[in-house]
Amino acid sequence: MKLATCRLFNALCCHPPLRWLVPSPAVWNRMDPLPHLQRRVSQGTRFLRGFAGDHDPTGLRLLDAGCGMGDRTVVARLAGAEQVVGVDTDPEKLRWARLLAAQNSCPVDFLLGSVVSLPCPDESFDLVLLLDVIEHLDEPLMALIELCRVLRPGGRILLTFPPYNSPWGAHLSEHVQLPWAHLLCPEPELLALWKRIHRQKVARGEVRTGARRERCIMDADSIINLWGLNRMTIRRLLEMLPRAALELASIRFHTPGGLGAMLTRSRSLREYVTTRVNAVAVKPC
Repeated sequence: MKLATCRLFNALCCHPPLRWLVPSPAVWNRMDPLPHLQRRVSQGTRFLRGFAGDHDPTGLRLLDAGCGMGDRTVVARLAGAEQVVGVDTDPEKLRWARLLAAQNSCPVDFLLGSVVSLPCPDESFDLVLLLDVIEHLDEPLMALIELCRVLRPGGRILLTFPPYNSPWGAHLSEHVQLPWAHLLCPEPELLALWKRIHRQKVARGEVRTGARRERCIMDADSIINLWGLNRMTIRRLLEMLPRAALELASIRFHTPGGLGAMLTRSRSLREYVTTRVNAVAVKPC
């Protein structure tokens, strides 16, 4: 598809009625994210919806791997987890996470570290959150092996991610809402379009980003580098779990409005219609 056509259809997706079918990222001030994070804390454990089974964190030792700014980490502690540790590679995000925890009088240990080399002893957690993280990792298999190491036997990993080939799997929907844009449009032109829209929104004050994130955006030379993606697919995940000595306990495929639920029965088609995967992996006893 030519770029001009992509731009036309993207414009249509950004206005009613089509925009109501497209997931729009929450607009929030990245220079002062605490109000947004506090709103997410007030939503409680809603982020656990979509996982099969009972995953009440009460009394558990919980690790939030790739915790970001810590909103879900804080929620888990407030929901009754006995011990909660959040690990992330970004010190700026951890700074906001600690402020959020302090604002909620919530004892959480936030540690600077990598998911592939956790600063945690063996078998120290009952439950691991790996939410919207695995698609950003350079070594996802090594990360799963490391998470298995810190899980006790019978412990679980709750894992979510959008498959790369899905409608918005390239994380472009903040500025480009055309479904499958990364598969339909020429990549160099699409990347340039995304950056141009971003600059326009920054100039109008509609988007605010920190200096570190802004450099990453401007330096990105490909779609996957824009958000640090590894093109994670459902098939790839399912192949990695047994190699990491983990068993798949459940998996759910979410589609827009449930419209493509029947298509998820096809191993090929589900890669393109599933907007979010919610999986539970277990470390065998």
